[in-house]
Amino acid sequence: MPIATRSNIMAAMLSTEKKWLDYSLPVMEEMRKELAAIDPVVLAARTGTEFVKSNDGVGQFTLDYIGEAYQLSFPEFVARAAQTGEECWAGLRFLFLYYFHTADGTRPADRWISFRELPDGMFYFHAFQGYSGTRLVKAFENDLARFREAASKAGGEALSHGDAGFMFRALPKVPLAVVYWAGDDEFAPNANVLFDASAGHYLSTDGLAVLGRELCSKIIRLG
Repeated sequence: MPIATRSNIMAAMLSTEKKWLDYSLPVMEEMRKELAAIDPVVLAARTGTEFVKSNDGVGQFTLDYIGEAYQLSFPEFVARAAQTGEECWAGLRFLFLYYFHTADGTRPADRWISFRELPDGMFYFHAFQGYSGTRLVKAFENDLARFREAASKAGGEALSHGDAGFMFRALPKVPLAVVYWAGDDEFAPNANVLFDASAGHYLSTDGLAVLGRELCSKIIRLG
């Protein structure tokens, strides 16, 4: 199935789960078959994950996703939480499959870019900002101490960006940053999610939007 179609399905994850499920399963199966034909050691190198192979030829990948460990079986690519063994919902499995399918092993660029700078990002920026940075500002209401505490709990590492900035390893090869600027009498508070310039080598713009949304949701939950 063309990448554009897969990207549209990823975008549907941002709307309703039912709409997404109507289209996702055949795409996931197609990606799974394609990935199953690739040497898992190569996939592990491309994605920055750890692969352990058992005697019967099957195995599993271990990866971190926004501060939590998950396991992805090979060749089935069933995703489970490492701590509980509970199978993940289909949307997260799709995100992992898309990550594995897109990843090419490109090194991080060590340069932050905004969502606007991603392919087609300018067109979707206001929607993305609405369910990422704007939500953070509404949730923390200029309380930088509470934001810092929640970001740290979510696995963030402090950055010297804005009035409070943190870097997150959202996926092994996809670092994200969340930067908060405090408001004053002249300017309203503002927050933005930033992406390493290499991010397009690992997920589509729609997929990165999902990643940014989920990261912000976790920070808000922990605040």
